[in-house]
Amino acid sequence: MAPRSTRGSSAKEAAVIMSSEKEDSRHHSVSPSVAPVASPVPSKKPSQLGKKPATGKATEPRVKAANTSAPRDSLKTESAEKLTTTRKRKRDVLPKVDDDTDELPHGLGKPWKANEGRTQAPNSSDSGPAKKEEDVKCEKDKVPSTKATEASTGIGKSLAKKSRKGKTNPYGLTPGMSPFPDWPHPTPEECQQVNDLLSNIHGIVKAPEKIPEPSATVAGCGEVPSVLDALIRTLLSAATSGTNSSRAFQGLIEEYGRKKTGIGKGSVDWDAVRHSDVSRVFNAIKSGGLADVKSKKIKLILDMVHEENQARRNALVKADQEPDTKKALAIAPKGAETESVEAKKTEIQAAEGDILSLDYLHTMPSQEAFNHMLKYP
Repeated sequence: MAPRSTRGSSAKEAAVIMSSEKEDSRHHSVSPSVAPVASPVPSKKPSQLGKKPATGKATEPRVKAANTSAPRDSLKTESAEKLTTTRKRKRDVLPKVDDDTDELPHGLGKPWKANEGRTQAPNSSDSGPAKKEEDVKCEKDKVPSTKATEASTGIGKSLAKKSRKGKTNPYGLTPGMSPFPDWPHPTPEECQQVNDLLSNIHGIVKAPEKIPEPSATVAGCGEVPSVLDALIRTLLSAATSGTNSSRAFQGLIEEYGRKKTGIGKGSVDWDAVRHSDVSRVFNAIKSGGLADVKSKKIKLILDMVHEENQARRNALVKADQEPDTKKALAIAPKGAETESVEAKKTEIQAAEGDILSLDYLHTMPSQEAFNHMLKYP
């Protein structure tokens, strides 16, 4: 008698069948399927010369071998190596060289110092033989030192110490003393050589025998008879072009007019500028640039000159009234000892007429006149 089939038993049989089918499918997917061997078919075409006769063996079809390729790790390493080789084709990076803080800009080499005992000039080429220390010492002895130059020219005898910034010297300059005492160049011979080279190109420049009359269209930079006029023209030409400074100077002439007589004839009436407001000066020179700064400096210079003119006038009058010659010289302002009687009277009359002037600087030594000019802004 056959066993009775129930729902539970039929479900178990179906599960067993399904599991067996899954195992068969896995087996077929892992192992490659081999096609059945085909029986050889005789060829109807005649055999060609030089060709091996066909054998009875059947040719096996090409089958892709399973797991014959290289593992994935090796493929990754190969691809990485290819990438690295392609990246190496980039431009090679030059080794970084540390900048020398002592080297001069624009490839000028290192500065030469007298106390280092260098055996070769800083800009000399390496092709020539190096100089011996004895030869270098001999060349140094030939170059005049700063002290020797001061002793021969007489410059710097009264300036033993370097000047500092102050009311009388706002720029801290020391005329007659080099800011680089250990550097002996340029020598007088080198300066003459440069002057000769420039003269061959541009012609020989000579100072005029007579200073020309002041120009109303060109500001220039001091080529006028009046010292005060030259000072302010130089201020207008600072940090700008000649065109802009001339335009600013023309604005002053249009605003304040030109002097017709006396010191500064043909130029701006600087006393009229002194009596005006800064805003008016600013509007007159604004076309030249930096009008805010220059207008204030012009006003300050004119006020300083007016005070100095009045102080010199009072000192000259007092010295003229002093019967003792020694006391009169002590009372008189600087430069009065070299002035003539007529020059003193002219200076007094100009101060009484509010005519601003710095022409008395011509009576001072060059060094004192230079120091006096440094007081102005």
